[in-house]
Amino acid sequence: MITDSRQFPTNAELQCDLCIVGAGAAGITVALQYLHSKLRVIMVESGSARLEAEQQALNRGEVVNRVHPPAHLYRQRRLGGSTAIWGGRCVPLQDQDFRKRPYVPLSGWPFDRSALQPFYERAQSLLEVGEFNYLASTVLSGELVEGLRDSDVLTETVERFSPPTNFWRRYRTELARSESVIVIKRATCLRLSGDRVVREVECAGSGDVRFKVRARFVVLAVGGLEIVRVLGHSRYGNHSRMLGRTYMCHIEAELGQLRLSPADRGVQFGFERTNEGIYCRRRFTLRAEKQDALGILNAAIRLSHANVVDPSHRHAVLSAVYLTKRVLIPQYARKFAVVEHEAMRCFRNDVQLWLGHVRNVMSDTPRLASFALHWILRRHLTYRRIPSVAVPNAAGVYSLDFNGEQAPNPESRVLLAHETDRHGVPKLRIDWRASELDWLTLSSMLRELRRALETSGCGTIEYDAERLDHDAHASVVPMGGHHIGTARMSETPSLGVVNANGRVHHVENLYVAGSATFPTSGQANPMLTIVAMALRLAEHLAIRLDHRFV
Repeated sequence: MITDSRQFPTNAELQCDLCIVGAGAAGITVALQYLHSKLRVIMVESGSARLEAEQQALNRGEVVNRVHPPAHLYRQRRLGGSTAIWGGRCVPLQDQDFRKRPYVPLSGWPFDRSALQPFYERAQSLLEVGEFNYLASTVLSGELVEGLRDSDVLTETVERFSPPTNFWRRYRTELARSESVIVIKRATCLRLSGDRVVREVECAGSGDVRFKVRARFVVLAVGGLEIVRVLGHSRYGNHSRMLGRTYMCHIEAELGQLRLSPADRGVQFGFERTNEGIYCRRRFTLRAEKQDALGILNAAIRLSHANVVDPSHRHAVLSAVYLTKRVLIPQYARKFAVVEHEAMRCFRNDVQLWLGHVRNVMSDTPRLASFALHWILRRHLTYRRIPSVAVPNAAGVYSLDFNGEQAPNPESRVLLAHETDRHGVPKLRIDWRASELDWLTLSSMLRELRRALETSGCGTIEYDAERLDHDAHASVVPMGGHHIGTARMSETPSLGVVNANGRVHHVENLYVAGSATFPTSGQANPMLTIVAMALRLAEHLAIRLDHRFV
């Protein structure tokens, strides 16, 4: 059942067995497990099916470090949450991501990878990414770089891509038909009240409507930033003073370029499709034992085209991408990667920049027309969309797209600001910080990849060896849409916010779902693990609710 807070009288009090706050991937995943139960489940969502400026404004906040995106940029107050805008990349965490590593502070999950494996396999279905198989040798043909052989630099894993699945569009019919689950839109959670047991979820509806939800159990699935607002304003979860600390994004950087030898050496660049029709992409990674030996984090490097912002690439398609994002379709500006936003800071927004891009577009209109037709067919006229632009290089030269784990750092944090929103709830102050271990991981990965390519006679990685450590420091930026670690899991209350099941320490009936609970980020994009963890949480709650899934 789907309803709207505008239909409620003010000061209404609702009763249920389970209240889920937030209707994004995590919240909807939990709710789907109770569609046919005898329980009463209420899911409240601040937004509606479409973005509404009044609600979206609640995401605004302060940002200390200018390389971090604005607080509202990648967050969506709407049914489906960030699944309305995500890119679809799915990768599971690896065994080493769960281990305690002596050189990674605060590392180690309360359980190992095997505890998540059955939930990963079920998450694949919800995210529509086919079978749980991430080995290139079994789902694709050919090699990332022909002839590359190395015991430490690996090319055996792939990324799979969801259509991408918008959870609201995909599952709203099932939610609407359910007699057990009630979805209330335009219902913003203001605070929780109680002590060791949450008694009420206080919500603001449209206009002056206020109402409360009383539930046996409460799940907060509000995202890795908003969780600090809800828990902090409600005075829950900061017993260890860890709430909002160890804030991680994944690390992005563009540094160095791969030059193949010879230039026409075989390379699998861009997106390939499995027999199921799932888009996949290959990448370079480093063997876990080598990571330990070097004392670095988990990371991956993908081949990429030149940065679209700089017109010196002289490529019609890349300039067309830039102009489309920046000028022709302004809402696409969000789709600039953080590294591209950083590149724009280095260019004056002057006539020469624009003329350079226009000149590129006009220089090869036949190729641009062919690309445009291909793009429309495979991106806009199909459910399973090609993930992004991938332009091969005839000269055998490719930029390198680095995507790495960020080390948990207590000084990287999200706090409550002094300024409040229209409901009187404090806004957020985001103080994201990288560390020496993050920079070391980037420079070490480049050195290892260069060694492997040169030893195999396949090419090299070009960078300034004398300035590499300095350039790594300057190049690292946060991946803007990944908000991780702000309500971290821990075995003991003194080191985190929630326990291994996601329950807030010292509170009997309050749970957190989403990447906020991850003790470490790993290298993998968080969505697959968010959904797997939500499935695991739903199973745990079923036991406490004395419910058996059909």
